[in-house]
Order: sequence, then structure tokens, then C-alpha cells
Amino acid sequence: MFLNSIFVVLAFLFPLAATQQETIEETEAEMLGRPLNIRTDDLDKILQGRLIRVLVTYNRTNFFLRDGKLNGFEYELLKEYEKALNKGRSRKEFRTTMVFLPVSRDQLIPFLKEGKGDIAAASLTGTEARQKEAAFSEPYLTKVSEILVLNKSVKGINTIEDLAGRKVYVMKGSSYQEHLGDLNKRFEREGKPLIEIVGLGHHLETEDILELVNSGAADVTVTDEYLAELWSTVLPDIVLRKDLAIKTGNSIGWYVRKNNPKLLADVTAFLKKNRKGSLLGNILFKRYYQNEEWIKNPLSAQANTQMAQFSSLFRKYGEKYKFDPLILAAIAFQESGFDHRKRS
Repeated sequence: MFLNSIFVVLAFLFPLAATQQETIEETEAEMLGRPLNIRTDDLDKILQGRLIRVLVTYNRTNFFLRDGKLNGFEYELLKEYEKALNKGRSRKEFRTTMVFLPVSRDQLIPFLKEGKGDIAAASLTGTEARQKEAAFSEPYLTKVSEILVLNKSVKGINTIEDLAGRKVYVMKGSSYQEHLGDLNKRFEREGKPLIEIVGLGHHLETEDILELVNSGAADVTVTDEYLAELWSTVLPDIVLRKDLAIKTGNSIGWYVRKNNPKLLADVTAFLKKNRKGSLLGNILFKRYYQNEEWIKNPLSAQANTQMAQFSSLFRKYGEKYKFDPLILAAIAFQESGFDHRKRS
């Protein structure tokens, strides 16, 4: 909740920094003061109010802070959609502003339905259960497989059936959890022991669970193949089992409310032009999923050495302000890589 509050505040400040005229700044500041209002408006009224609220999850691939600035595949794609919404408007005109509201993954669809956001965008797979609750856009990624990822010490998993009776750690509220549930229904019909599905939340994302598997704290997880391939470049003790997929042919896109057909049509038209295979889609996919230079491994020897230097400070001020020292260390690593000379 503490981190969520920080990022909501930051989301308010970034659009305001870009405005030029004082009257526009005052009007947008007033607008940004009410992002959590319950509203279920369609696109026409959203554009009249000049504020579009996006529900996201904070992670290290799609939506994250680096060097004091927001980054991520979803973030950049959403900002391009913001530009599309403002196409034809001069810089002097009031423009539609996008506000990002970080929530836990299992809150994305419920909050969307309740009117606490207008778009849910967090690398979301189009699943049967989700599409009963909300409208799925044109996907920006297709033919995605959800594969098993194991710690290198794990033995005896040669087929999907070998998951019977094992623990599998996944994000709570994820498509992985849903599809493992489907697999359990099959196992039950066949008289096999069920998979023990351990849903981790609310503060853990796929990247965090991959680190747990890498460390040996968890044996098995399920991950989208393209994401597993990226993180395998910095997590040496995970094994990708591309031959063992619990689901294939998935599509990934955004969700809107079912009673917002105009917004759905506009989002779908935008993503159809900018999905993977297009110029923008290919640039962003390569930037975040095929170029591993920007990724840092917090479990590396260098990071552990740096953390040891500051561990007494994390403990001291963690006790003073009632924060877990490990959370303080995680924030410090994310913000500066333990380099105290950096300034926001």
C-alpha cells in the first residue's frame, strides 16, 4: 500500500510537469485530484473530462521506476495511446491526461468493473473467466505459451502429468492460476493427485516468483515463455521447460468494461495498428523483452556485497520507522542500485 501511494502520487506529477500554461496546469491539477471517483463513463464522456484512469501492476518489466522515471512495455504503449487520444489537439488546448493507478493483480478486473479505472493493462491474458467479467481488446501479443520454470535442482518432471501432487507457485489472480485450476479438473477426472497451487500475492509479480525459483525457495512456477526467456539471462539457476506448457496460443491485451463499447472500439483500433508485428510494437517488444542490458539481478554477488555495506542502516531505520529492513533494501536497490550518489 505504501508503494502504491507513492506511484499514484508520481503518476499525478508526471503529466503536470509536461503542461505549459498556468491555466492548463490548474485545471489538470483539479482533474487529477479525483482519479479514484467511481465512474463508468464511455469514451465520449472520458474525453470531455480529459482524464483516463489506467489500472496497472507495479513490476520490473511492464511498469516500473528507473532513474526516477516511469518505464516499461505497458507504460510506453499506454503513453502512445494517450498521444493518439490527443491527436489533432494543439499544445495550447486542454489535453486528455492518463493517470496510472497501481493495484494488486487480483484487484485489476474487480476495480475496473467497479468504476475505479477505465482500462486494466498489466500483461493480461485473455482468459475465459476474465472475459465473463470484462471486455478484452484486440491483443498486442498472440500465440503465447505458459511454460513450466524449474529450479535447476528439481528432478522428475518430464511430463505435465508429473505435476500431480506437487506444489506450483504462481501469482494470485493470474491466468497461470486459472489454467492450473483447469489442469486440476482434468487430474481429478483421471483420479490423479491434484497440484497444490500456491497463489502468491499481493505484492509479488512473475519476476519476483522467478527469483524465488532461482534461489531455491520455490521449486516450480509457470510463466509466459517470452518473459521467462528474458529473465533467464540474469537468473542462472532457473530451467525453462518450453516442452511443458500448461496452455498455448494465449493472447495478451487490455480490458475495459463491457458497457463501454466506444472505448473498447478505440482501444482495439489502436492496438490493431500497434501490436507486435507493427513498427511500434516491434520496437517496444525488442526494447523490453529481447534486450536484457537494462535488467539488474538483485541476487548478484555485487548487489549482495553492496547490501551488506548498508544492512546496519536498513535495520536501524527499519526499526525506527516500523518498516521491514528487507523492504527498505528492495526499495533502495530499485531506486538507485545501492548507489547513494544518485539524485532523483
